[in-house]
Amino acid sequence: MADLGVIILTYNEEIHIERAIDSIMTIARQVVVVDSYSTDRTVELARARGAVVFQNKFINHSKRF
Repeated sequence: MADLGVIILTYNEEIHIERAIDSIMTIARQVVVVDSYSTDRTVELARARGAVVFQNKFINHSKRF
């Protein structure tokens, strides 16, 4: 496994977040989800997959990073 961290930006992505995390877990040591206060189960599902989750109000993409 590479010494790689991945950042995923989300907002109401419960349909896709598990698949997205699963697809990178074999190559990344850490997955960080930066969520814009989703109102669905995105945060819960990401944490259950082992991602570190932060929440940040969306202003623009550069501020989210």
